[in-house]
Amino acid sequence: MPLSSPQRLSGRGLQGSGPPRWLASVCDVLAVNALAGLRALVGPDVDDPRLNELVGELSVRSERFRQLWARHDVHTKRSGAARIDHPLVGPLELSSEKLPIPDTDHQTLGVYHARLAAPAPRGLRSWPPPRPKSANRVAI
Repeated sequence: MPLSSPQRLSGRGLQGSGPPRWLASVCDVLAVNALAGLRALVGPDVDDPRLNELVGELSVRSERFRQLWARHDVHTKRSGAARIDHPLVGPLELSSEKLPIPDTDHQTLGVYHARLAAPAPRGLRSWPPPRPKSANRVAI
C-alpha cells in the first residue's frame, strides 16, 4: 500500500463540531504530532495527487490546519505528556506512548497513563463514583 493511499490519508473523517472543551488542548497536541508524522511518512512523495487533494480540502476547512501544515514539521513522536482537564475528575497529567503493532502496515496503538509518582487528582481518589443501590440488584 502506498504511503499516501486513501486508507492512510483518512483525516477527512475527523471533521465535525470539534472536541469537548476539556479535550481541545490534547487534540491540538495530537494534531501537531499527526501532521508532523504525516510529513515524515510521505517523505519525498509530497507531490502525490491524493495527498495534495487531502491537504487542499483540509486547508479550506481549517485555519489551524493551514498554520500547522505551513510549519513543515517532520518527525515521529513515540512518547510524550499531556494535560487533560477532565470534567468529572479534574486535571490529569498523563504520559503517552505510541506502540507499533506488528504486521499491520504501520498501525500504532496510543496509550495514555498516569505517571507512577504523580499524585492522584481529588476526583480519581474516589473513582468510580458509587453506584445507586438499585444498580446492584439483579432482576430475575
